[in-house]
Amino acid sequence: RWCTSKLKTELLKKYKSEMNEKYDVIEYVGIASDEQYRLEREANKHHVHPLVEWGWDETTALQYCYDKGYDWEGTYEIFDRVSCWCCPLQSLKELKGLWKNFPELWNELKEMDNQTWRQFRADYSVEELELRFKFEEKRTQQGLNNNPHTKDFRTSWKETLESFRTGQIAIEALEKQIQKKVVLDKNIYLCPNCGANVETDCGDDMLDYRLNYCDNCGQTLDWGEL
Repeated sequence: RWCTSKLKTELLKKYKSEMNEKYDVIEYVGIASDEQYRLEREANKHHVHPLVEWGWDETTALQYCYDKGYDWEGTYEIFDRVSCWCCPLQSLKELKGLWKNFPELWNELKEMDNQTWRQFRADYSVEELELRFKFEEKRTQQGLNNNPHTKDFRTSWKETLESFRTGQIAIEALEKQIQKKVVLDKNIYLCPNCGANVETDCGDDMLDYRLNYCDNCGQTLDWGEL
C-alpha cells in the first residue's frame, strides 16, 4: 500500500535512523498474541512485542483499554478494526458500518468518488456500495438471507446492480450533452470530465484544433474565452 509506505513506514524508518545516531533504540510494536501472521513478517522480527510476551490477544488488549476508560465512543463496537475511514481496501462489513453510523463521512466519501476519474473500488463505486447496503437492508426486512455465496443473493444482486448501471450510463450520456468548460492546466487543455487532452495540432502550421467534444469520453466542451 503506497499510503502505508509513504505516510507511515518510511517516516518511521527515517526517524528511527536519526535516533540510532544518538541512542541505542528499542522499538516496541503493539502486535497482539493472536496476530501470528504479522509476527512472521521479516520487518517485525527485529522489534519487541510486549503484548505477545504477556499473552494478550486483541480482545484482552481492548478490554484493558475499556477498563481504563478508553472506549473511543463505541467505535470498536461498529468496526473490527479502526483505520482510515476513506480507505478503499476496507471490507464490505467495515464500509457498511461507515454508511450506517457516519452519514456525514459517507456523503463526503461519495462526493470525493464523484469528483475523481477513477471509481472508489475496482468492483464498486461508492454509490454502488450504498445501493448494495440498501439492497441487503431490504432483504433483511423481508426475512431473506444475505449470504453472498448463495445463488439467490448473487442472482438478485446482479440484476439490481446491472439495472442501476444501465440507468447510470443513460444519465451520464445525457449529462455529457451539457457543455462543460475546458480546463487549462500548464498550457494544456483538458477535458473537465475525464482529464484527457482535448487540443491537437493540425498541419505544418501548428494551428490548434479545438474539439467540440472529448474524443475520449464524449463530453461536450465549452471553450469560452480560452
